Amino acid sequence: MGITVREALRLPQLEGAVLVGGEQGLDRIINSVNIMEVPDIGNYIKPAELLLTTAYPIKDDIRALENLIPELNKCGLAALAIKPERYIREIPEIMIKQANKYKFPLIKLPNSASFNEIINPILTEILNRQAAILQRNEQLSKALTGIVLYGGGLAEIARTLAGLLGLPVSIHDPAFRKIASWLAPRDFGADNNRALAELVNDSKQLAEACKCGREQLVFNCAGGLYAICRPVTVAEEIYAYLFIWGP
Repeated sequence: MGITVREALRLPQLEGAVLVGGEQGLDRIINSVNIMEVPDIGNYIKPAELLLTTAYPIKDDIRALENLIPELNKCGLAALAIKPERYIREIPEIMIKQANKYKFPLIKLPNSASFNEIINPILTEILNRQAAILQRNEQLSKALTGIVLYGGGLAEIARTLAGLLGLPVSIHDPAFRKIASWLAPRDFGADNNRALAELVNDSKQLAEACKCGREQLVFNCAGGLYAICRPVTVAEEIYAYLFIWGP
């Protein structure tokens, strides 16, 4: 429900901020923002936070500066933004190297940056997205409840989900055999459309892809197809699998 580090850097309040390391981690998700006010920050942070600091609590502790990014990365933080110059002249080179090593975004803030002016728009954007997701969830819940109440089947569930999401949907039994689908809501191009129609009927390939345990599955047929797969469970027993497809 958060925003990516990449998206946060595009906000007007972060104009002048420079990514100095960890470019490969720009798609990490920010769910909250925190400020580093104590040296033992590891005890006060949560995963998916953007941490802001002037480095004042550890400005005279070279070892702490060297250990900071490995510790934050281990805790699952999204990124670290430092406003140097006042307490440390420059961001140490070791921190930049560590950021690249761990794919952990390290941001240099301009000296004029205000933490309050950074925190508020990021949290506002996160709350707006959470509200939009909750609204979509309610819409989906009402639609599915209506189908059940009026005796609709899996084919109607697939059609309704596909229409609401704007993406193809397929439903499979525990052996990944297709039992319902609606593949029409978006045109992916002739090759991908044909590949998708074949793929939803290939239970062996779907089963192999799901063994990897990843949230997003990648299929290299045609121009490339992706799927989000979720089990449908009752009392911890899997009764079906739901696939949502995209190019």
